Amino acid sequence: MKNLRVNEVIFIIMLLVIIIINGIDFIKDMNQGDELLHISLEILIVALSIWGIVILVSMACKRTDEIDALNQKVEKAEINLELSRSKLKEIGHVYSRYIHKQFEVWKLTPSEKEVALILLKGLSLKKLQKLEVPKKRLSDNRPPLFIANQMLQAEMNFLLGFLKICLFH
Repeated sequence: MKNLRVNEVIFIIMLLVIIIINGIDFIKDMNQGDELLHISLEILIVALSIWGIVILVSMACKRTDEIDALNQKVEKAEINLELSRSKLKEIGHVYSRYIHKQFEVWKLTPSEKEVALILLKGLSLKKLQKLEVPKKRLSDNRPPLFIANQMLQAEMNFLLGFLKICLFH
């Protein structure tokens, strides 16, 4: 009953009023010995009113069950989403550690690491050369082309290693 809408409650109250009025009239007509047709119509009105109330309440109960089922699905989806987020976060940390480990193997300077990260994010070498900040930060002994070549040579090994980490750990 808690999930009945205002209009449903008003309609139920109206039906209850009809039931009460017709019930009182039915008793009065029975005592007075009115016609059978008139008494039958009053019984029919009361029965239809009761049936209307039953239908409204059952619809409200069904709606409540549907809402509860949807809420459970939403909760389950939120739990799955949170698990996915935490798994992706964990994978991101593993990926980041793997990236930095590879940078250490290549013995990149901090500026070169920044450029390499930009390349990993998908910025092409041509776009990278247009950026002023990474150009200025690169050390003179290693041009951006060296980093790009190192990145391209190791890209497949890097991605395969990442996939191995993700799939087997």
